[in-house]
Amino acid sequence: TTKLAVVIVFVFTLKLYSMRTSFPRINDCTEGTLTTTTALPRNLTEKEVLEKGFDPHQNLDIDEDAEIHNEVTDEMKKVINELRIQIKKETRGYKLPSFREIGDLIPEKGGTPMRSIVITTWRSGSTFIGGVLNSNPGTFHFSEPLTDYRTVQVRGEPLASPAVRALRSLLTCNYHVLERYLERSKSYTWLFTHNTRLWQHCVKHKNFCWLPQFLGPVCRLFPFQSMKVVHIRLRLVEELLADPELNVRVVLLVRDPRGIMESRSTLSWCKAHKDCGSPVHVCADLVDDYSAAMRFKVLFPDKFRVVRYEDMSLRPDKVIPDIFKFFGLQYHPEVQRFVKTHTTRTNSNKYSTFRNSTDVALSWRTKS
Repeated sequence: TTKLAVVIVFVFTLKLYSMRTSFPRINDCTEGTLTTTTALPRNLTEKEVLEKGFDPHQNLDIDEDAEIHNEVTDEMKKVINELRIQIKKETRGYKLPSFREIGDLIPEKGGTPMRSIVITTWRSGSTFIGGVLNSNPGTFHFSEPLTDYRTVQVRGEPLASPAVRALRSLLTCNYHVLERYLERSKSYTWLFTHNTRLWQHCVKHKNFCWLPQFLGPVCRLFPFQSMKVVHIRLRLVEELLADPELNVRVVLLVRDPRGIMESRSTLSWCKAHKDCGSPVHVCADLVDDYSAAMRFKVLFPDKFRVVRYEDMSLRPDKVIPDIFKFFGLQYHPEVQRFVKTHTTRTNSNKYSTFRNSTDVALSWRTKS
């Protein structure tokens, strides 16, 4: 009875999906998967979280009231000023769709940056769109900031609160409460390499990049922030969208689950974990995101949008400018250059953003 109920609910949801072209059709999702399970994926219990090495009460952050003794050195100030000059040069002549000036968006001048967030899941085009957003002049890019959760999807407590708190702290440049995040980043340096404007100085000053007294002032220089997140489900970021002071806009990037699973099938780290390797979990998360998306489209019509990976790959020259317009950003020549060079040639590296986007979007159909 439970199995039948799950299938009925899922098939009904699939019908809803087919009526919304923003979402992939996932008709094959149930075949051989949902009929063999009795429950949809759940969030981890606190006991399971602790067994995996997490402390839900301390994960990614520390006491927000902790006294701060760290000092910004003269060498740090020199680097910060170099970045300030670089950002000014990059954004000279930048055309904002609104009547605002770049200076109005810089936190160190009392402004609020334009914050663009992409919520998706593993192997759904997030690295590419992250690179596109990072190519926008004057952008401070956060790449997969919840990697400390490893191969776990955050669907609820006890992980949700610290995860959302970490995202908020990053968006507000509050690195002093992100001690564990910074410690983890020393091992996952690729998280920072995708933030090219920051990383160029990390290479020269290796000790600076893990220090909150350096990262905070650097972060506050930038008029634009972008973030791509693959570890948390859409409904959990509602409080970020609802906060008028954050000035956040969110894109949910969705992909046909068959393409997702084909792409993940070559990754050993993914296949070993249900949250990444199980089609049931992928489909259930898509349904959960669909439910949240329908609600967000009503609650936040000007701050939320759904984009299909397939549309972006097959028509990048149309879809990506639309994404930038939605985020309130200029489709700058630097961005156009990045898109052109990263959608017309292929690299054999599984994690490369250099792809023939037309071939990649539907290549799973020709694979067994």
